[in-house]
Amino acid sequence: MNKCVTCDKCGHDFAIAPENCGEIHKGDIIVQYFYCTKCNAKYHILTTNTTMRKLIEQRVAIQNKITRCRENILPLGTIQKLQHKLDRLIVRQKKLMPNLKKRGEEILNDGDNNAENKMP
Repeated sequence: MNKCVTCDKCGHDFAIAPENCGEIHKGDIIVQYFYCTKCNAKYHILTTNTTMRKLIEQRVAIQNKITRCRENILPLGTIQKLQHKLDRLIVRQKKLMPNLKKRGEEILNDGDNNAENKMP
């Protein structure tokens, strides 16, 4: 990871690293974020729920199968079918993403004491 960013809140330059990343678990929702090492301002990375996590797992599995097809481990005709399934998964994910992102940002900005913060 280790991408260098500038905090919008305090102007501090810092690297995004595992030690300044965290998760907030709130019910079915998991919000992943990184935070400024100086002022602790939080920045949204990804919000998932059970449905999105299952879609991500399915997408990874299909992408792995496509890779195997390209390595001639599976029949080449299978690639088109798998790509069609992958395209449908991507459409489903894109439909879920705006509401999940909005909810994740609300949770991050909420500072709700009921949310369980998890940092490595």
